[in-house]
Order: sequence, then C-alpha cells, then structure tokens
Amino acid sequence: MNLRPEDLDPAALLRCGADDELCKEGAARLREHLADHPEDATRLEFDKELCCAVGRVMCQCETPAGLRERIEAGMTEDDGLGAALARRGSETRSKSFWVRPFGSIISVAAMLALALVVVQIVTSVVGGSGTRLHASEIREFVGGQHSSCVLGSNLAKFTVNEVEQVPAQFQALTNRSLALSELLTGASLGLRFVEAGECAVPPHNKAKSLHLRFVSDGTYCEEGTSISVFVQPYTGYVEMEEGHTYRFDSEGRGERTVYGWVRDRLVYYVVADTDAPCELFRRAAGMPEAEALPGPSK
Repeated sequence: MNLRPEDLDPAALLRCGADDELCKEGAARLREHLADHPEDATRLEFDKELCCAVGRVMCQCETPAGLRERIEAGMTEDDGLGAALARRGSETRSKSFWVRPFGSIISVAAMLALALVVVQIVTSVVGGSGTRLHASEIREFVGGQHSSCVLGSNLAKFTVNEVEQVPAQFQALTNRSLALSELLTGASLGLRFVEAGECAVPPHNKAKSLHLRFVSDGTYCEEGTSISVFVQPYTGYVEMEEGHTYRFDSEGRGERTVYGWVRDRLVYYVVADTDAPCELFRRAAGMPEAEALPGPSK
C-alpha cells in the first residue's frame, strides 16, 4: 500500500524524513510541520544521526555465528520481533518515554541493539556492504554536483574566488584546519584553482564540506578540463585508511569515477570528466596509485 503524505502521522512523517523517503510533496509537508513544531527539529536530527551511526556500525561489525539463524527463526514465529518493534515505534517517539525511569532507557537500548543486529542480517541477506552502498551514494552525488557546475546550472553556491581565502572559509564551516598547500598542490601540473563554495554531501546531503573547482591549463591534459575536489572532515561514512587512494568505480553509462583519500582526518573526493586530471591531482598530492575500496571490516 502506498501512503500519501497527508496520510502520515507526525511520527511517521519524521521517520520518513530522517530516512530520506519523502517525495516532493512529503518534504513540503515536513517543512510545514517543522515550522509549526520547531521542537521536532531536534528529534529529526537525532534520527538522522542514528541512521548514520547504524551505517557506520554496519561497516564494522559481523554477525556472530549462529545468531543470524536464531534471529531469523524468531522473526518467522508470528512475526514476533517485527510486531514488537512496530508496537514500540510510536511509544519511543513520545517525549514522556524519554523521561521515564532508567529502566525504560535500558529497554530501548536493548531494542536498538537488537535492531542493529536485524539490519546487519538484512544487509548480509541482500549481499550489500555499507562501504560500497555509501561509496555509490558519494559517487552519484559528487558526480552530479560536478556536472551541474560544468554546465553552469549550479554556480550560485560558489562564493570564494581567491584560493588564499579558502582555509578561513573551511575553518568557519567545519572548525577544522585546511592547509593552503593542499589547495595549491596541482599548480605544478597545470591545475589552476577557480572557485570554491559550501556543499552538503552525504550522509543525508548535510555533511559540511567545500567544493573546490580547478581547470587545466593544457600542460598535461586538455586545456579547460574541469576538476572538482570535495573536502570535509572524515567521519568514516565510507571506510578508508590514511595513506591510500581509493577508486569509486562507475557502475553505469555516463557515471564518473571518483577518487578518494583521507589525510589528517580530512577526506578528499576528486572527480572530473575524464580520469586524467584526477590522476594528475592524485600525483600532485603525493598519494599512491588508486586501489579498490576495502570490503567490510572483519
């Protein structure tokens, strides 16, 4: 059954908003709800952060031997687990639930732990890995941002035109330091800084980052070729180790390959119309040859 946005109660509306499952009309209704009930913005933010935390845990844990079978068996017995979680869904969204005695907090903690196990099981069943799913999301997002800027349809966000201003902008945005040398790294290979602006990348298209644009002067690759670099504090959304360059391979026609690495707890995503300028930027940054993304942690 497909529910219309107007059929959703406030709790369901917030849950769908946190999971990025709202259509255009649903998103508009959520904005109206938050305007009338600003106190729910904190609840929405909590749910979004919980989703991110679950995603990170999914990349780092492995279901103990035998537990998967026991959980699956429990779920098939009159849908015991699913029904229990469904029954408590609206209850846990009630403010009174969170001000009950400590025993209620223990109860919800146990429920969340069990839910994490179920999510891990579902991920195992469908054969996905958090790292690869998140990498696909990153690749699609930064590739789309790069394309729209090259085509000139998303230029309003660029507010910095002098490379010397970028570190201060990044500091104000993320409270983290970004060395000017990192921004000038490609100059020796003919990649010239053009502009920079704020960009909200995944997860949930809200993580603070800067989108930097460079162009080639034709020294080592075609003149005028555009390259985009996205920089943000590293959160582990895509699991990467420092000192490695990872390749987010394209999966469909027209999709772009994204290069990524972590240095000084900052993550860099690099994308261009062709791989050549990405390779130039990687080499100029002193990063090793790109390798495939790692699988889930064992």
